[in-house]
Amino acid sequence: MKVELGWTEEGVLTLTCSGQMGWDAQDELVKPTVEVLADCESPRVLIILESVELITSAGLGSLLQLRKLVIERGGELILAAPSPAVNQLFKTVGLERHVKIVATVEEAMALFSPA
Repeated sequence: MKVELGWTEEGVLTLTCSGQMGWDAQDELVKPTVEVLADCESPRVLIILESVELITSAGLGSLLQLRKLVIERGGELILAAPSPAVNQLFKTVGLERHVKIVATVEEAMALFSPA
């Protein structure tokens, strides 16, 4: 899995993921995000999944770990643009009860609270 970190003009941390999200999500996704958010209060985090082909249980665990980290800091986390297969997985495991999941990046950006 590959992850590109960036910031929008609105101050939202974006994590653009590609490939397969599995055991490596801990090193590729969670650890860098923890480092970037170390001094952030009320972080707004957008995980873009349009190029993710597969998510394993370890990958789901990493997403939930990030959600917990962001919530504990008073922030928001949104997952955007999952492929149909990944979206079906999210529905099957009931992830939408815990994390906001939207179809597009634009829709996600509109949902974030102002900084």
